[in-house]
Amino acid sequence: MRMQLAIYEHAAALIGRSPRDVSRDGDLLVEAHATAQQTYGHRWIVAGIDVYNLEAEAFGAVVGDASDTGVPAIEEHPCSSCADLDKLAPLRIDGPGRLAMTLRAAQRLRDLLPGATIGVPLAGPFSVAAGLMRLDALLMELACEPQATAAALLRLVDVLEPWLQQVADSGFEPVVFESGVAPPMVSPALFEQVAAPALAKLLTSLGGKATLIIGGDTARIARPLLDLPAASLIVPRETDQQILLQTASNRPQRLRVNIDGRVFCSPNANALHNEVQRAARLVVQHPHAVLGSGVVGYDANPDLVREALQFSQTISD
Repeated sequence: MRMQLAIYEHAAALIGRSPRDVSRDGDLLVEAHATAQQTYGHRWIVAGIDVYNLEAEAFGAVVGDASDTGVPAIEEHPCSSCADLDKLAPLRIDGPGRLAMTLRAAQRLRDLLPGATIGVPLAGPFSVAAGLMRLDALLMELACEPQATAAALLRLVDVLEPWLQQVADSGFEPVVFESGVAPPMVSPALFEQVAAPALAKLLTSLGGKATLIIGGDTARIARPLLDLPAASLIVPRETDQQILLQTASNRPQRLRVNIDGRVFCSPNANALHNEVQRAARLVVQHPHAVLGSGVVGYDANPDLVREALQFSQTISD
């Protein structure tokens, strides 16, 4: 059984640079992910580091300085309410910003690693809105004005359309990150009524070919989640993976059953083996499921990542 790695900031660690430095330099981004692939031999690569920040930054949010090992986060938010989202002009892709840089890096990685699947990171509409107006402000509007929030998220997809279209036309795999919409952050009812319509609209613009990354307690939103037009979903470690897989038993989506990524920082190899075996027993229950690493953290031990890869290949599909 082959494990699919999810490597973002850990790629920066492998070249001895900070996630912030790598996230803002196309040459370093290519070097980091190419080095990670040479280190581990994985074939699914997302050309990004701080994958939630790109669109919000392009709209005017300011990404702050992180620690040497931390993932950069947005510190200045240009919007104070959902009403401000209505004032946004369609997103521009050209110019010196990181959207164009990401596409160039993805192309270079595809040229360097012709056998790999190269993904381009996109933030979902809820995540873009949170980056523009702060998550707490967005959650307050969601609770108090759900219909207005739903309408604002749908309009936000419209101004994201130039970026969505460029990614859809690029031939790379779109990878949409939207973990903020899952319980316990958002209730199942509000996910279905408010977040899901905008997310469905965005995924449809990507041709239904995207991988959708939503962490959290997603078993509680399993049916509306599986109704979204995504080609692939994760089964996060923090939910009841068994229930989510059972609900998805007759669905066509590819599913990635994640282990707990913290085992890559543990000195206990037995804990790693036990966690890989636990997830592998779930993988074999679904015809379209694969084993996933969860996010490999910056400080992950490369020897343990290799051990997980090698050990997983001893397990029969």
